[in-house]
Amino acid sequence: MGVGLKKIAFFILINVFLLMSCSGYKQMNKEEEQIIFAYKASIYNACLKASGVTIANDASPSINFQVIGDLYLFKFADSIGNNQAKLIKERAQWFKGGDMEGHSAILNGCLELYDSKYVDSLAQDYAKRWVENQKKYK
Repeated sequence: MGVGLKKIAFFILINVFLLMSCSGYKQMNKEEEQIIFAYKASIYNACLKASGVTIANDASPSINFQVIGDLYLFKFADSIGNNQAKLIKERAQWFKGGDMEGHSAILNGCLELYDSKYVDSLAQDYAKRWVENQKKYK
């Protein structure tokens, strides 16, 4: 092989390795995104449940458990959801004496929790630990 062909072969080989490593990185990012979503959704569902909201035939909690599979996390999600539900009930006092008395802003309150930096950081930390544990066992 000439020097030019060796350079081209080397360049192609480097690109193949880069593509292979990037596809693995993308795979982990996709898994991490799924874990983060399931974690946050579990907390959101716990908030709705603690606020007395039920949705008939909703399989979301089961799906989230299948993605994460961590009972401790779901107990933790329930405690966060219960705390937010208490806050939502306290905020309902703002409606006293008005035309919205007896109502609560349940969906807004649970979405506020779902979208909070607090829950984001919890979910990202959990996902990072989950990915690291998966690497250990591969």
